[in-house]
Amino acid sequence: MFEQLKKGGVECRLADNVHMKYLKTPLCVLSGSLNFSYNGVHGRTQEATNHFLAQTTDYEGCRRGIDNLLASSYPYDTERGPSLTNWRPPEVDWFLQELDDATTPDEAQSSHLESDSTSDVPEVEPPEFSGHTPSEIQDGSYLDDQVNTQRFLQAKYIQLLQRLGTFVLNTLQSRVDDETHIALEAAMTPSLEADDIGEVLPSIQGIKNAVESESFPSALRELVMPILQSMRMTGRRCLSESSSVETNLNDLRIIEQQLEFILR
Repeated sequence: MFEQLKKGGVECRLADNVHMKYLKTPLCVLSGSLNFSYNGVHGRTQEATNHFLAQTTDYEGCRRGIDNLLASSYPYDTERGPSLTNWRPPEVDWFLQELDDATTPDEAQSSHLESDSTSDVPEVEPPEFSGHTPSEIQDGSYLDDQVNTQRFLQAKYIQLLQRLGTFVLNTLQSRVDDETHIALEAAMTPSLEADDIGEVLPSIQGIKNAVESESFPSALRELVMPILQSMRMTGRRCLSESSSVETNLNDLRIIEQQLEFILR
């Protein structure tokens, strides 16, 4: 599709780990998880899309978020492809402080996730690499470079948290009114309007509050809360430390396996 757009004179760019879809015009902004395609509009899956008119607070906030994402994006290049070398993590100090505020003494003493924490979860085949997967990840060479290994841990952690947050928002879409849904989304993405956003790093506390709300299905809550706890326990190591690489990789594998199970 990008190649066809380029032939028509459209500038195509990529931004890392962005699941939300945006359409910005001088009159309004559309934002949400809905794909702007026939299958997206007419499909049977639950998706969320917000419509903000110009000259409103929500419009201006969303517009700034879109502009910040564009500022951190890079040109689509079929010859070079994406690379971990060009990826930069977002500001994480606020997130680490949030982790410290929410971590319990028992979690602080836990060094890693137990390997049997997924004993009741069936093995899920990992997804195939897409054309936008950095070459270092596809061939495994990121493990040979300490800097790229740390970038992989950071990017993978953020990606898993984004997928979990999107799942929670989509689950609540038909269960809450539009105003509540917008407020939940804002609580999950407190850094969206930051000028140097780079990546959308969701708030664990924002996700937790949404999961604990009365509107969230209790059966799903029992599955999601352990994943959130695991994300809290591994967050600091994956985002700010370069040691314990094998432990971090294994912990992220366990979390991804748990997440894939509830997303199926």
